[in-house]
Amino acid sequence: MKKAIVVAMDVNALSGKKKEQASESALGELNRHLAEGWNVIHSFPMSGTGNPICSASVVVLEKD
Repeated sequence: MKKAIVVAMDVNALSGKKKEQASESALGELNRHLAEGWNVIHSFPMSGTGNPICSASVVVLEKD
């Protein structure tokens, strides 16, 4: 079984006190999937999010 998720991080939040919150929020869903036995097959950076301070990637996951 395969699925794709979007991992987005607010780059502006990384420069302040909310760095841990920003990382946790952005990576929380990905980490949950990895803990459930999903594997990352591909990761693709996305552009054109309309927000210059937001970084996003599509992550393709697979689980047997």
